[in-house]
Order: sequence, then C-alpha cells, then structure tokens
Amino acid sequence: MKLLFLVILVIFSYSLFAQTHEEKNLLNITNSSNHDTLKISAFIRLGEIYIQYKNPKAQRMLENALNLSEKINYMNGVSDSYNAIGDYYYETGDYHPALKYYRKALKLNLSLKNKKKESQGYLNIGNIYSDQGKYNFALEYYEKSGRLSMEIKNEKGISVYYISIANIYKEQGRLNESLDCYLKSLKYGDELKDKNHISRCYANIGIIYAMQNMFEQSLKYLEKALKIKEELQDIKGIYGNLSNIGNIYYLQGNTDKALLYYIRSQKMMEQTGNKREISGCYNNIGNIYSENKDYQKALDYFIKSLAIDEELEDIKGIAIVTQNIAGIYIKLKNYDKALTYINISMDYSRITGSIDDIRTNCFLLSEIHDSLHNYKEAYKYHKLYSKYNDSIFNIESTKSLNEMESLYQNEKKQKEIELQKSEIKQQKIQKTAFSIGFILVLILLIVAFYSFMQKKKANKLLAEQKHEIEEKNEELNQQNEEIAAQRDEIEHQRDKISLINENITESIKYAERIQSAVIPSNDFIQAVISPQESNPKNYFSDFFVIFKPKDIVSGDFYWFARKGKMLLFAVGDCTGHGVPGAFMSMMGISILNDIVSRKEIQTSADVLNHLRTHIIQSLHQKGNYEINHSVKDGMDIAFVAINTETMELQFAGANNPLMVASPHASASLSANGAMLHIKEICPDLSTITLNEVKGDKQPIGIHEKMNPFTNQIFQLQKGDTIYLFSDGYQSQFGGPSSKKYLHKNFKLLLQNNAHKTLAEQKICFETELFNWQNNTGSPIEQTDDITLIALKY
Repeated sequence: MKLLFLVILVIFSYSLFAQTHEEKNLLNITNSSNHDTLKISAFIRLGEIYIQYKNPKAQRMLENALNLSEKINYMNGVSDSYNAIGDYYYETGDYHPALKYYRKALKLNLSLKNKKKESQGYLNIGNIYSDQGKYNFALEYYEKSGRLSMEIKNEKGISVYYISIANIYKEQGRLNESLDCYLKSLKYGDELKDKNHISRCYANIGIIYAMQNMFEQSLKYLEKALKIKEELQDIKGIYGNLSNIGNIYYLQGNTDKALLYYIRSQKMMEQTGNKREISGCYNNIGNIYSENKDYQKALDYFIKSLAIDEELEDIKGIAIVTQNIAGIYIKLKNYDKALTYINISMDYSRITGSIDDIRTNCFLLSEIHDSLHNYKEAYKYHKLYSKYNDSIFNIESTKSLNEMESLYQNEKKQKEIELQKSEIKQQKIQKTAFSIGFILVLILLIVAFYSFMQKKKANKLLAEQKHEIEEKNEELNQQNEEIAAQRDEIEHQRDKISLINENITESIKYAERIQSAVIPSNDFIQAVISPQESNPKNYFSDFFVIFKPKDIVSGDFYWFARKGKMLLFAVGDCTGHGVPGAFMSMMGISILNDIVSRKEIQTSADVLNHLRTHIIQSLHQKGNYEINHSVKDGMDIAFVAINTETMELQFAGANNPLMVASPHASASLSANGAMLHIKEICPDLSTITLNEVKGDKQPIGIHEKMNPFTNQIFQLQKGDTIYLFSDGYQSQFGGPSSKKYLHKNFKLLLQNNAHKTLAEQKICFETELFNWQNNTGSPIEQTDDITLIALKY
C-alpha cells in the first residue's frame, strides 16, 4: 500500500497570547491611523494572522487592504494584497482562485521591477503546480524564483528554492539529487538560524531515508523535525510530522503504533480545515485497516480521500489513492475493478513522472494478470517492476546518500570549530580594545577641554551667522508658499482630468447598454428561427452565438430579421473595435433594418449593394479618384437570406465567407461558390461535407473595386449547419509561438467538431480559444472582437 508523505510549508507560529496582543494593536491602527499605507499593512498582517488561525475574517481584512490600495493608487499595497489573498485561497486548498491572484501579483511586481517579490511570486505559483502534481510546470517556476534570489543574494529565497526543487526530485524518484538539494537548503537554514526551515529540511531528509527503507535514520530526522515544531507551537508542522512518523511505523509493520500517530494527526488536521492534508491522513488510515484485513473500512477511507483529491485536482493524490483502491480489490479478487483503478493510477503517475508510483503500479499489474492467467502480460509488467525497482533501491544510491550526509555533518562540525576559534580571538581583541579605549578616553577629555575654550570664542561668530541664516529662511519660506500654490493647481488639474476620464468611461458603458439593446437577444433569435404558422415543417432546430467584444463595446455585430417567408441574418465586422467600431456596427444594424422595412428583398446581393450605398452616403465618402484622401471606414459582412418555404439559401459576402456543414454526400452550389469536400468519419460512421462559400473581395464602403455583389444560391437539406463569423477568431494571437490562429486552423476546428451537437460545438470553440490564449508563459489578451453564429436545419 502507498503512503502519502506530507511536505510541510513554511509557517511562522505565534503563541495565542502574542497573537491576541498583536491583533489588538493592528485593529487600533486600522481604526485610528491617519496614514493609509500604515492601515494597508495592518489589514494585510491581520489577514495573515487570521489565515493561520482559520478565522473567517481573513478574507474581509485582505479585501479591505486591496480596496484601500486601489483607492489611493498604492501599487505595492495592491501587489501585497493580491499575494495575501492568494495565500488565503492556497491555505484552504482552493487552487484556482489562488493561482489567479498569485498571477496578478506577479504581473504587477514585474511592472514595478521588484525582484524579491517577483521571486516570491514564481515560488507561490510553483507551489500550486507542485501540490497538483504538475511537476514540470512547478520546476519551471521554481527555477525562475531561484535565479532571481541568487541574483539579488536573497539567502532566505535561495534556501526555499533548494527545498522546493528537492521536493519535486523526491516525487520523481531522483533521490540523490533530492538529498543534495535538501542538504544545501539545510546549510542556508543553519546560517540564518531559521528553526522553522531547519525543521522542514529534517522532515524531508527523513522521508528520503524512508523511501530507501532506512527507517532508523528516517525516524531520527523526523523526531528532530517534530521537536522543533513543538518548540515553535506550529500546529500544522506538528500534525505533519506526527503523520510522517506514523508512516514509518506502518512501513515497519507496527500498525497499532502507526494508527495512534495517524489519529492524533487527523484530529489536529480537521481543526485547520486543510482538505489536501486531511485527504492524505484518510489515505494513511485506510492503509492501516487494509493491513488489518478490514477491507471495507479501508475502502471507505480511500474513497473519502479520492473525493477530496478529485475536488482539488491533486494529480499526485489521485495516483496514490487509486493505486491503494486497486490493491484492496486485488485482495478481494475483484480483478476487473482492480484493473480499472490501477489503469487510472498509471495514467496519473505518468503525468507526475513519479518512478516510485509507476514501479508499484507495474507490480500490481503483474499480480493481477498472473491471477487472470495472462502470464505474458504478467511477465511483461514484472520485468518493468524489476527495472524501476533497481533504479530506486540499489547499493550505490544508499552509499551516495550516506556519503552526502557525512559530508554535511563534517562540514557542520568544521564550522563549529572555526566559530569557537573566532570567539576566542574575538575575546582577545576585546581586551586589547578596552585598554586602548581607556587611553583614548583620557586623550579625548584633554581635547574636549581645549575644544570648549575654542567654542566659546566661536559662539560670537555663530550668533552673527544665525541672524544671517534667519533672513535666508524667510526668503525660503516665501518660495515654499509659491511652490505650494503651484502644487495645489497641479492637483486641481489632475482631479479635473480624472473626472473627465470617469465621464468618458460612463459614456462608453452607456453606449454598451445601447449596443446590447440593438443586438438580437437569444430569445429573439429563437422566435425568428422557430416554426411559423405558414410553414411549420421548415425551421432551424438549434443555434448558438459566441459574441466576445475586445473592449467594452464592439465593432462586430450580428443581425436577424424575418420578412414574410424570408429569414434574414448576417454577421458584420466593422473597421476597428471599441468605440469607433461600435458606432459603425450600430450604423450597419440601423441601415439593415431600414432596408428590410422599406424594400422588397429580392437577393442577398441586393441588400449588400443597398447597404454599401447607404454607408458611403452616411460617411460622405468620395469616388475612387479621391480615395487616398477620403474616409475609408466600412465593414466586412456575410449576409444570408433563406426562403423558409423552399429552404433555398441566398448568400452574399463582403470579404467574409459562409461555411455549411452537411451530412449528405453532395451539395449543390450555384454562381461562383467554391466547394470543399472535407470528409470526416464521425462516431456514427456518417460523412460530413464542409462547404466554404467565399464572398466578394471588396468591403462595404468606398474601395478601388466597386463591382455589384455576387448572389450565391445553396439548397439546404435537413441536418445542414450554417456558420457565419468575423475574422476575430482567426486573428487571435496565442499558442506556443504566440502566432495567429489562422483561417486554415479555424476550418480544421469546424471540420473536427461538425458532427457534434451545437451545444457541444460551442463549448469546443470557447475551450479552444481559451487554451490558445493561455498556451504561453502568461495569458495573451484578446486581439480583436470575436463573433461566431451557427444554425442547424
């Protein structure tokens, strides 16, 4: 059975009396201080204390710090507040918001060029990835933290860096490298006299020895760690070490003693509410019941542990507890369930890269296949088990561990000897210095008397100089008054500019409400595409809309209308985005509504021709001969008109295409529409044909080409899906190389998901966009307005 060893993070502990006294002083500062920055520091410190003691007031205190920092534009306070809020969520095991606030703090500290806080930011993010078992990501952030700490010679940061990467190496089975880093970290802890850090190093070195089955040495280090945590009254450190000592007794076969330590640890853990550590304790107690052959109780504890690990997305925890559940089902001879859980464990173990977990899984798989008489598979996994076992347990590795510890102890003793010699030398220097000092004092007394006589003569001169200085001070005071008046004027202008900015922002937000009012709602679209009394059979069964403005208001728009038997809809992409684009989009919607209400719709091309004429007139655009000096604003658009009686589709496009995904073997397309036959075998073995109908290479607006738009006709059939979109999705930067998504990848995305329901497709498009933007070191902001609509017949 697999145990969960606890890696204890740095916790600074205080007695209850000290905490209460400090809390009272800090609350007085928040209530009475006139200095906002002092209040912010007090709020943050209160939050840290409340986090440590699981007080629900922690979040409110940190939010007070953040709000006040933002109010006075105190960026260091904003950064510290983000970091502390991240700590709050991290300590409760809520990793998603913790990561969000740690990234905000890091981004701000990068702009403030605060390398010490940058280093801490990388470390915090690395800790989350480490807890989730994402070790490659964790190592990447730890290395960045370590480089910065070494650059600024931050010994505390260097010590934490070494212990952090040592934890990763330990999980990956790289025990020699891990011990080397723990000893380096311990060396810094000794120099800094940091008892809390020394305790962490002892605990982790103990775990290294446990992984090598060197239990006596392991207990020696773990008991050292426990003793220090008890001196510091560090509750979290105490229960972590109790649990680890329980693990050692379990591995030695002393299950009764192990259970006593686990139960003591569990009671303390449940008081803190840290879900991740409670999960580890449940796992360990489950192992005890398994050893005592009480398999049902063991399963109960393992399932409780698995539920918490899945909630926290703890990859390492899931790998271990599913391995243990598989072991129970092997003992119960339920080999099907054992295979199910061991395969889950193997998948997660490969993600974490833990050689120890993979080794154990190979052993269990060999045992399962042997019981099922699959001797070939059993032999294969037993060979793999032997291979991984040799890489972890070997004489050279044990010898190397002992040599590293011996080197550390020798170096430590040598330093102690050097320190004693230094102290003896210092005492001799002090005696000599005292004698010399006495003589110097005597000399100084003589000099002082002589100086007193000289000063008496100088006092008269000083009085004259004082009068002159007072006159100069009066002149300086007058200059200070003038400077103060200029400062007041500058502050007045600053406040005036701030008010103007607020008014502009409010106006833009009001424009957003206006634009939202003219953009069709989902209820309106549903009503337009639903069955009509005149023709109840022909209607669209489903639709979705993805509409993501880059700024508060959008230069993209989508439009729906019904006129008689004609269903009309379009997606437009206006010049620019933000406020200029929004003006154009609202103009486009208004003109389309006017065209539909005033004119009989003959073809889609007619609508675009009328729309271009209105746009040119409205913007006072001139002819081609003055195009370089004229307003060039306009829009790209894809316009569709569908006869709901015959389901004949008319399409006209200004630079923008139409995509039609059809489950039928062929599709008829008139005019100059290009047809792509891109086939994909779906899970139900049907064939999907993706047709791209390209628009004219000219915009709505003045242009060197002013040809009439082309009307293209497509006969819709049941099951066809129509896609209209702007170029925002294809123009989005992201991915590993921070490049544009591009049209070819967008078509491929359509092709690969066309067989799914529209609800599933929408999720796929949004997920792909999110992953594309976040597949770099830091998320990339949205490049352009994004619009995509789909209707299924």
